[in-house]
Amino acid sequence: MKLDLAAADAVAGTSSQTLKAAFNASPGYEAETMTLSMIQMFLYAICALVVGAFFTV
Repeated sequence: MKLDLAAADAVAGTSSQTLKAAFNASPGYEAETMTLSMIQMFLYAICALVVGAFFTV
């Protein structure tokens, strides 16, 4: 049984979106993911500095 999303949307009065489009429709989602990515990059940089300082000593 194949689900026809267009017909279901017409009956329910809704619109279907892909998962990525649904996430991006949420206000602030892109900014939040960018912030979390920056935090992750800074943690990697700090980790490299700590390891470098350890081997320097």
